[in-house]
Amino acid sequence: MDFNTLIRTDFIVIALFLNAIGAILKYRTPLSNKLIPSVLFVISFVVCATWGWFTSVYAGGARWADSLLIAGLVHGMVVTSIATWGWDTFYGAFKHGLGKKKEKTR
Repeated sequence: MDFNTLIRTDFIVIALFLNAIGAILKYRTPLSNKLIPSVLFVISFVVCATWGWFTSVYAGGARWADSLLIAGLVHGMVVTSIATWGWDTFYGAFKHGLGKKKEKTR
């Protein structure tokens, strides 16, 4: 499978932006942690759909489908997944240490 069919390479930059927005939402707002991925998806959908609209090579109805369905929905979901998975992976690795095992207490 070609990586470019899963996500446009220019959308990966948005994942870093979403990671920063997620950190702000987590530590600076009273928003529940369960809602943060949904808020990030809405932001990602709007940004990816807008970006897809202006970079689309299609015209007419195909342009709407390309920007809303492909760029907004598919790429927006993948970008949000990359941002949230990346946050959880790096935060977990540095919080618990790389390869460290917790000692059992009696």
